[in-house]
Amino acid sequence: MGTAETSDYARGSLNLLFGGHPKRRNPMGWVSWCSCAIVLSVSYWYVWDRYGLSYQGIATALYILLFGYMAFLDLRHRYIPNRMSFPSIIISLVLGTFWPGIGLAWAVAGSAASFGVLALIWITPRRTIGAGDVKLGAGIGAITGFPLIILGLMVAFFLVGATAILLLLTRILSRDDNIPFGPFLVCGGLVSLLWGALIVNWLTMHLG
Repeated sequence: MGTAETSDYARGSLNLLFGGHPKRRNPMGWVSWCSCAIVLSVSYWYVWDRYGLSYQGIATALYILLFGYMAFLDLRHRYIPNRMSFPSIIISLVLGTFWPGIGLAWAVAGSAASFGVLALIWITPRRTIGAGDVKLGAGIGAITGFPLIILGLMVAFFLVGATAILLLLTRILSRDDNIPFGPFLVCGGLVSLLWGALIVNWLTMHLG
């Protein structure tokens, strides 16, 4: 890649990351609606049963509503608009600041760590994830905090890898197809938010 091509690539990367790009439709009809409705319903039921009307319950419900909708957009349209991405980061920083055991410092650290990891993947020429995923990850990292966001990312990568293998083996997808990463990020963040501390404690006891 020459100097001019490198410069154009860098400018294009920054434009995509901070400016967004046109909506690309990937219609999935009722499958998208039904799958998201089922996941959201089960998640809300679990959160209500576990937390009730506590701060954690309300904050987790907001997480599911906000990021669940963004995951749906990514699943159906392969696009997450900036008008949702940037406000979600601010909202998540506020939620993370008041979440017991996180606070502002760890919320910012979680957001920065997630943004950094995903940005490094995104700037590779192959671009296996999109710019929207980078900003989505920054928001999720803010509410889960550091270091639990690392667990959330590991869960997301495991889920998308397992799904890709399954779809390739069943020939539903080819090697040239891309899977929307947003829904897996949201699932990984939710696992980290709800069970992250328990998982880390279990790993520490059995592997430490």
